[in-house]
Amino acid sequence: MRRLELVVLALMFCMSTPLAQGRGQRGGVGGGAGEQALPAGDVKRGESNYAKYGCWECHGYTGQTGTGAKLVSTVLNANGFVNYIRSPRTNQMPLYSAKVVSDQDAADLYAYIKTFKKPPEAKDIPLLQQIMSEK
Repeated sequence: MRRLELVVLALMFCMSTPLAQGRGQRGGVGGGAGEQALPAGDVKRGESNYAKYGCWECHGYTGQTGTGAKLVSTVLNANGFVNYIRSPRTNQMPLYSAKVVSDQDAADLYAYIKTFKKPPEAKDIPLLQQIMSEK
């Protein structure tokens, strides 16, 4: 149990960093000077790229069921997302340089990821509420 608590604390710390909040070197939330404009993303191409680059292997088919970060709830903007895949802050995430994933492919991936639906809150699942009330 102690190890789980440490992992949770580490994740909370990582999510509070500027990069996790979409303010990495290559793209802030506010769109500061020097931010590189990405091409518009295409959801269909992004879906294809999600399979092509193997994103589903760690993040699951819905961006929330794999062993990797939950993409469904990312707070990164498009530039922050590209910055992160170019220079991930974890050894589990492969580095995807611009030679591997072009800016267009990355923008398409981001567009697709933004279509993922967040799961319902536990309070909004009647069967779960019924099970919990029976205990």
